[in-house]
Amino acid sequence: MSLQSHKIEAQGPWSRKTNHLSQYSTLQETIHTILLCGERLRATTSRNIPTELWEIILFYIIEPERKIKVFVRVCPRRKEEERALGARSTNGKYSIQVCLSVGNGLKTKEVEGFDGVFWSEEPHLYYANQQQVYQTIGVNILNDAFRGINSCVIAYGDFGCGKRYSIRGLEDDPGLFPRLLADIFQRISENKEEDVEYRVEMSYLNIHRERIRDLLTDSSQEGPAKRLRVRENRERTFYVENLTKVVLKNYDHGLETYNAGNETSEIKFVESAGTSRKPSNMFVGDGTLLRHRPLQRQCVIPLILNSLAKQQQSEKVVHIPWRDSIISRLLKENLVGNSVTTVLGVVNADFSAGDETYRTLRHCELFGRLKTKPIVNNKKTSQGCSTCKSSSIDNDGIQIAEA
Repeated sequence: MSLQSHKIEAQGPWSRKTNHLSQYSTLQETIHTILLCGERLRATTSRNIPTELWEIILFYIIEPERKIKVFVRVCPRRKEEERALGARSTNGKYSIQVCLSVGNGLKTKEVEGFDGVFWSEEPHLYYANQQQVYQTIGVNILNDAFRGINSCVIAYGDFGCGKRYSIRGLEDDPGLFPRLLADIFQRISENKEEDVEYRVEMSYLNIHRERIRDLLTDSSQEGPAKRLRVRENRERTFYVENLTKVVLKNYDHGLETYNAGNETSEIKFVESAGTSRKPSNMFVGDGTLLRHRPLQRQCVIPLILNSLAKQQQSEKVVHIPWRDSIISRLLKENLVGNSVTTVLGVVNADFSAGDETYRTLRHCELFGRLKTKPIVNNKKTSQGCSTCKSSSIDNDGIQIAEA
């Protein structure tokens, strides 16, 4: 949103300053000028400053940092399995209890600090279907995108817990990304402003064993696939060089492009799809992989989470291994930079998966301690556009779709 499009008619002794807000070229200068008005601003704000402008001012002043919101989705358990999870809510925050087998007995451990819990089995107090999950997570992402704010959803969990179902969904029960795509084009069609032009682009990639695959490249093309590398721009953020970007015409075109990328992923990586579930004794407490050295870099996310947590607790400079893997470099901006990020931890309710579930919940709790620093992109350039990113992370690799 451009500040120059707003004409602010003010009354009172400070009107000489606010009547000329439109002459300032940056939002920071505008905010600084308004703050100079002091206490007199409070009594006249609601009738003298446009609502949209005031929301942006509050975004910068009141909440310059955003805590990452973390939700947990519990997939249905197998019929022959006993349920090992419980949940409760206290003062707007949720906690999950995990029943673990310790020696010859049982022990219950609790992980706290979640923003919501979605149970996939009926009947349950916290049951939520795909539409309810989208209403809780996706609508906020949609609103942020049209305000010019970068957004990211990270689906985090072990293989086979339901990350793909949560992000992609099924043909008759779509997940977060298809629903968000539909609402983006719906809102564009409802906007009647003649001076506003929308451009929706999509990129889709898969990272496996430190190799990047462009999922929107025609899988039937002959010859070797183009080499994709991670680069760093002047703003010290990372991006994938030569990654395909498809301009979407409408929702049907977007869904067709997205499904084509999914088919490419399934065809190319079907042989390794079942290899990501490792015995739990291969991990230590901080998530470090003890064997299978080719996959060691894929455990860098837990290491980063632990390093960031130590840095917050000690207030000392701690080495963060951002450059140790492609995954960590591409997600750096979404974990501590310019992004409003939501994490959806997907866990298994089976008793036999208790150790994996507890480890995932502990990592998700660490996600919730992080803060990002989102800004409103108000430049009239491609760099000033907002992005919506969905990421699916497990031990086998990562898939990122961005629009």
